[in-house]
Amino acid sequence: MNNRQGNKKISLILVLKALEQMSDMAHPVSQIHLVKMVNDIGGVLDCDVWCDRKTVGRHIKLLIAAGYDIVSVKRKGYYLNKNEFTKAESETLINLVKNSKLDELEKMRLQKKLIAQQSNVNMKKLKQYLKK
Repeated sequence: MNNRQGNKKISLILVLKALEQMSDMAHPVSQIHLVKMVNDIGGVLDCDVWCDRKTVGRHIKLLIAAGYDIVSVKRKGYYLNKNEFTKAESETLINLVKNSKLDELEKMRLQKKLIAQQSNVNMKKLKQYLKK
């Protein structure tokens, strides 16, 4: 495969991963930056990945069509709108589960599920909160 072909399936996944890990409402990522990240990661992984700005644009359109909530910010880039609970929302839900009439096994299962849905930043704080 020539250098300009690359593996488009892998580049699609890398665009999604970059948006998941590197973007949020306050930090949209430009197409040019996504191109650089995908091509750099492809080089590091020694896999046949190459994309350009147009390819990233097509990948973003495809991801949106597949149901990902990707938001475009004019002249800034894109971010993946993550529908995670805030720390306060999670704590409230955990308290509701703790004080519910469910059996203890079901309470633990739901609490773990709530914690698993949080970003890495909130995980440590939520685990500490559960120990209270």
